[in-house]
Amino acid sequence: MMALTNFPAMSFIPEATFFMGSEQGEDDERPVHAVTLDAFLMDQHPITNSQFKLFLRENPLWQKQPVIKKYLNPYYLYLWRKELIFPQGKRDHPVVYVNWFVAAAYCNWRSQQQGLMPCYDPESFVCRFDASGFRLPTEAEYECAARGGHRQRTYPWGDDITKAVSNYDNHVGNTTEICAYPANDFGLFDMGGNVSSWCQDWFDENYYRHSPQQNPRGPEQGTHKVYRGGAWGGDEDRQRCAMRRWLLPFNCNPDFSFRCVRKA
Repeated sequence: MMALTNFPAMSFIPEATFFMGSEQGEDDERPVHAVTLDAFLMDQHPITNSQFKLFLRENPLWQKQPVIKKYLNPYYLYLWRKELIFPQGKRDHPVVYVNWFVAAAYCNWRSQQQGLMPCYDPESFVCRFDASGFRLPTEAEYECAARGGHRQRTYPWGDDITKAVSNYDNHVGNTTEICAYPANDFGLFDMGGNVSSWCQDWFDENYYRHSPQQNPRGPEQGTHKVYRGGAWGGDEDRQRCAMRRWLLPFNCNPDFSFRCVRKA
């Protein structure tokens, strides 16, 4: 178990060209296409309850009570008691029941804490990719990072999956501590299993047919946000690097968390 600090350690993901998508997956994973990404940094694990609590302490409008009702629903931080009390014994588990908007707000706060320019407009949540601060990963960045430097790979750790390498398919039945399973070749934990992670992109099932090769960032608008990474309740197919899923950005689920990226 790695020593935790206020923020996760980050791994350097080098500039790379990889093949995004899968011919064996769903229709929205086709066609397989070459994507080139600039180098970036990614959190080595999802944001934990204890790390998220620091954000809540300094941002009372995002606490459980009161909430910014424009962006949140009744399931926000469902397992927390009052404003700042996370579930007992889950200090180092990923924070769950967080939606896309609060994940973006966390990114802005973290940027300010570290003297960087925030990426998100605080009202519209439009992302400035040229800013120096933290943001959510694009789904191309997530898939590239999940593959661990391999041009094509089924899962973050290889082409096979067992309960020894991932928290999935209700083997545990809940979240586990971050870093409880082996990291991939980029030193990233829980890229498949334990919790799903929000991505920056709006979802378009046909996006791969016309997406740019260089640094694709998803459609300019949409109704649902992409999430990646499978989760503790998902079957083995959900843990694949190429698997795409989507949800309304207001939704909060028991197996949804997030991690941050920023420019290298």
